[in-house]
Amino acid sequence: MPAKLPANLPASLCTYIKPDKKPCRAVALAGYSLCFSHQRLTRRRQRRLQLQIPRYPAVRTGPLRDRPAILRAISRVTQALAANTIHPDCAESLLQHIQIAADRLARRDLNSTQPRPPSMPAGGAPRPPIPSQPPIPSQPPIPPLPPIPSRPPIPSQPPIPRQLRESPARTGL
Repeated sequence: MPAKLPANLPASLCTYIKPDKKPCRAVALAGYSLCFSHQRLTRRRQRRLQLQIPRYPAVRTGPLRDRPAILRAISRVTQALAANTIHPDCAESLLQHIQIAADRLARRDLNSTQPRPPSMPAGGAPRPPIPSQPPIPSQPPIPPLPPIPSRPPIPSQPPIPRQLRESPARTGL
């Protein structure tokens, strides 16, 4: 705590008002109206306000019901991140939630009881036919690994004599 000056010395006092509504009245720094601790406190608050990313409208993703909606959501999050309108931690969290939605959508499509025609994907728009690809050449099978040699047995050690086991040096006496 800054030292208090006697009343007869001319010095400026800290003008900070404490939470209990009383003035600080510590010696102010030369050229300032606040003491060391309150000058540092206000400087920290100002710096914190300057470093904050300004508030922008939230990234609206809409319901993630199908693959195109998930791709739109990913696009919106990456555009907001590139434009520096959202914090990277917020973007990471949003992308993780979009990943969860995409996994659940894929699982739902696999477990769907309604069979779809092969040319009709989950989104509903027909996809173009896949061009035929040449077959992948087969590779020779991988030979099995040789068996691991067994270790020789560890020779048993002779028992420690009772006198050595209960010596005063070992028992702390």
